Amino acid sequence: MVAVVITNYSTATYLLGYSRERRENKWVLKVIVPQFLGKVWKWRYLLDGIKSLILFGGFVLFEDGGGNKMIKVCALVDVMASSLETPEEEYISIQAEIQGVLGREVSFESDVMPHDLIGKKVDVYVIDYGGMMPGCDSLINSIFQEVIKQVADKPNTLFIIWTIMSEGWYVDLIKDESPELKDAPNVLFRRLGSGNDVYREALKQWIETSGK
Repeated sequence: MVAVVITNYSTATYLLGYSRERRENKWVLKVIVPQFLGKVWKWRYLLDGIKSLILFGGFVLFEDGGGNKMIKVCALVDVMASSLETPEEEYISIQAEIQGVLGREVSFESDVMPHDLIGKKVDVYVIDYGGMMPGCDSLINSIFQEVIKQVADKPNTLFIIWTIMSEGWYVDLIKDESPELKDAPNVLFRRLGSGNDVYREALKQWIETSGK
């Protein structure tokens, strides 16, 4: 085990994934080194960390994950991504956030279409689709129709609807075409604000109960 100093909380999130625990009245970041570290080691994240050095400083402990089974996460975001991130950056953020919530490294695959899940063993599937330009409604609709099909066919996979816009597409289709899946236990909505704690706890509980 090696201790190093990291500049701030957000840098740890972007670069490494993190969890926090209290040790001797001090908050400590526990970080698992991911395989994609070299890919996401970007200057802008390092500069952000330096600028916000005053906000957070602490020790980061690298560890091997304690022998847990590797969690497989797949994700799909649309080409517009978000107003603040490119698709590549959003994938990095998704992986970092999930690792942060779980406090451990995950195996991550991006650009996975819903129909690609057929025959694939996946623990978590993240979808953020629906923020595209007008005129793409039929494409978005077909994407979420396939998501709904996979929700029914893969009860052991947790589907996370990542944004409120994606939630709108999913909920409308469920209501019209598959009302029996309205409260499917393997679907989780990532909501910001007060709902964020609910999403985080539900994600951790899903992984724990799945034996991962």
